Amino acid sequence: MTPIVDTQGLMIAYMAILILAALQDLRSLRISNLLSVALFLVSATAVVLHLPIGQWWEHLASFIVVLGIGIVLFSRGWMGGGDVKLLAASSAAYGIFNILWLVTSVAIFGGIIALLVLLIRWIIPRSWVEATGFKGLQKGNLIPYGLAIAAGAIASTVIADRQAEPVTVLDQDPFAMGAGSESDE
Repeated sequence: MTPIVDTQGLMIAYMAILILAALQDLRSLRISNLLSVALFLVSATAVVLHLPIGQWWEHLASFIVVLGIGIVLFSRGWMGGGDVKLLAASSAAYGIFNILWLVTSVAIFGGIIALLVLLIRWIIPRSWVEATGFKGLQKGNLIPYGLAIAAGAIASTVIADRQAEPVTVLDQDPFAMGAGSESDE
């Protein structure tokens, strides 16, 4: 039987939305609410289709915890509102017990991307950067953290997909659960 929405399709949608958000943040230092909502819906769809109802709370808790911490960071001016919503939406694909995968990956990529952006701002002539229209590369602007969120979420999802234990709901294969392989017969 062919599933209506397969895990690979959801993973591709998840990653595509993250890439679009990263590009939008690099270009305008803004992340559309529409992209964050779409990312949350992809994550929620994966949860609903691939997990028993008793496990849904883990993903909702992950979303709520990340959003709550993000709101505090935003209120102190340490993180942008679009970044908070994007990170919270991406966290919904992770259960509360696996959220450390995402947060660690985003933090690592955040440091790397911040250094790269600062290096680009230092090396590339200001006139060229301004001609591209990428506000995230212009001196004096904030670092577009949507790049780190996208890179970290994609990397942790790809890494998790290679692990024996699924880390995100996008790593679940609902048609293999509880079923023996053909070689078992």
